[in-house]
Amino acid sequence: MHRVLMKDGDTSNKDVPYNQPKFCSSATWKPNAKTFADSSTIGVNPYGIFINTKNTIYVADREVNRVQIWFEGDMNPTKTFYGGMTSPFGIFISVNDDVYVDNGNLGVVDKWIWNSTSSTTAMYVMGICHGLFIDISNNLHCSLGDFNIVIKKLLNDTTNTTTVVVGNGTSGLESNMLNNPHGIFIDVNFNLYVADRDNHRIQLFQPGELNAITVVGDGSLNITITLAYPTGIVLDGNGYLFISDTNNNRIVGSSSDGYRCIVGCDGGSGLGSNQLNAPWGISFDSYGNLFVADAYNNRIQKFMLATNCGPSYNQPKFCSSATWNPNATNFANSSTVGVNPYGIFVNTNNTIYVADRQVKRVQIWFEGDMNPAKTLSGGLTSPFGIFASANGDVYVDNGNSHEVDKWAWNATSSTTAMYVMGTCHGLFIDTSNTLYCSLGDFNLVVKELLNDTTGTQITAAGNGTSGLESNMLNNPHGIFIDINFNLYVADHDNHRIQLFQAGELNAITVAGDGSLNITITLAYPTGIILDGNGYLFISDTNNNRIVGSNSDGYRCIVGCDGVSGLGSNQLNAPWGISFDSYGNLFVADAYNNRIQKFILATNCEPETTTFAITTANIEEETTYDTGSTINDAVETTYGTEQTTEIIQGTTEDTQSVTTAEQEIDYDMESTMNGALETTYDMQSTTDIMQATTDNIESTAEILEETTDNIQSTMYADQGTTYDME
Repeated sequence: MHRVLMKDGDTSNKDVPYNQPKFCSSATWKPNAKTFADSSTIGVNPYGIFINTKNTIYVADREVNRVQIWFEGDMNPTKTFYGGMTSPFGIFISVNDDVYVDNGNLGVVDKWIWNSTSSTTAMYVMGICHGLFIDISNNLHCSLGDFNIVIKKLLNDTTNTTTVVVGNGTSGLESNMLNNPHGIFIDVNFNLYVADRDNHRIQLFQPGELNAITVVGDGSLNITITLAYPTGIVLDGNGYLFISDTNNNRIVGSSSDGYRCIVGCDGGSGLGSNQLNAPWGISFDSYGNLFVADAYNNRIQKFMLATNCGPSYNQPKFCSSATWNPNATNFANSSTVGVNPYGIFVNTNNTIYVADRQVKRVQIWFEGDMNPAKTLSGGLTSPFGIFASANGDVYVDNGNSHEVDKWAWNATSSTTAMYVMGTCHGLFIDTSNTLYCSLGDFNLVVKELLNDTTGTQITAAGNGTSGLESNMLNNPHGIFIDINFNLYVADHDNHRIQLFQAGELNAITVAGDGSLNITITLAYPTGIILDGNGYLFISDTNNNRIVGSNSDGYRCIVGCDGVSGLGSNQLNAPWGISFDSYGNLFVADAYNNRIQKFILATNCEPETTTFAITTANIEEETTYDTGSTINDAVETTYGTEQTTEIIQGTTEDTQSVTTAEQEIDYDMESTMNGALETTYDMQSTTDIMQATTDNIESTAEILEETTDNIQSTMYADQGTTYDME
């Protein structure tokens, strides 16, 4: 394992043009890649690839002597640089979007200004630059593999002076020698990492040093991992290395636990989606997805980030005036989720899990999928609650068989995670890896530490007797545990939400019947979640609506006419609820036998996250053939087209930014998560953007003039309210 910390303890830097997501030691990538580009657009043997912080993708096309460029979300190259190039190899993009590309066969590195039609010479070189890199002091580095050196030139210097940085021009194994160096990476502390290709090692040259430390491969100080002709190298935001282990046909990476294979882990070359053939350049997008120049397969492969650390669920932050489109798109119906779906979970990669009680299975959609991409089945009986952990394990109620099942990501059968007395109407795993189950039929919430092999269970809430006292529950359903271990319970038959503070067995009623303050009337609440500001969102099941709290109190969010129905603005016994990373709300509309997606329409202050897992993956899981893109309801499938604009105003010198329907031209400064109306024929969805250059944090918060005063009465005849359960 190798890691270098920056001066402030962090290894990432916002002033660099490349992405450095942060990954935990258990982060995983989907083993089967999606082909992003093939020889028809990037030619034969692509080596150089670069992705900037706007997720614009640049590939050096050696065959056609050009640079191909894709803006985020594009299916085909949007822009091409060509003219005067001969078999370009290395490529690097500056912070101001200038493109530097190897033209070493002509003895130069070319610079293409963004709107130019021809290049200028940035640096004179002796041969091919197998790697290019610009450090934070604006020094352009070139690894001259054929000459066993790395040179640099200050781009602000007009004298064309180059300096040998490392290597003495002779191939060898000594610490001051290199043998056909390829990929290079310079961190913000000016540590230079070199993929010393023909020496099968990664060399670290600390600032000002000509003698390297071998950090990986042959001759490393510590036992690490065997490399065979490594080429590409990048560092993540925690300072861990990721390497193209080219002749082993795999990508390897380091973490706190040492080195491991990331993708291509069978080691054999091939054309399969889980195989590589001489992987070369590698680059991350801002979401943590890994792009690989699969050189001898003549393609660019995209490996999706599957799991990362931190909470596995989304907690977007909403302002008090946030709104959702009242008309939902139908995400799934009974043909895929069966009759009466209750349990739904959306993880931070926007993978959607639904417990199909009728067919006794779990259906899984990756982001952008129109149809389930994966199904877990076998041994389940009417599954109810569901939760997916940060490492991709799926926990699903199998209470009719007196257990909670655990499905490891690539498993073909389940194991028992917890023995229970009956149906778990709610499941949740807290940050200490404790699994909670709400046993509605027994008026209890129980918990068990997943790392404990003894199977010891503890009562977290309830005393087993139904009642209205603060230590009692009556058919508890949805549960949520925040990072401070406060337990929220949807106390279904008591028509209230109970808060059990950490270690307490007596609850505070925070919403519904008996709450300390006048809040909102609930009728058999089931699902419950907290947003990133700690505000509650509740499935008010027998009132056929979703309600939420904010700084102004409680209000109705969707289904606000309170009448059950099949309309796109109606619900019929909404149950489980979950947010995706964009703030869109997914609802298990149980008695309509469907999953509904309510698009976030307006929000006043977009929130950003620092962990790769919560950033949105722009995933086109079926290589765009489905016409599905992220955060869009597909117009041709669901027949709904709602274009939403977020207009953000600030009281100082802020720009007004409008998320509009984007044509093919993204205008280069536009954030790419919108709908491409003319390209994909889809509905435009809310794109949470922040355009203030000074990081202005004060936004004009639109205070709601009319507090939602809905005093929904519990229908007098509750004997006819769905015969719940």
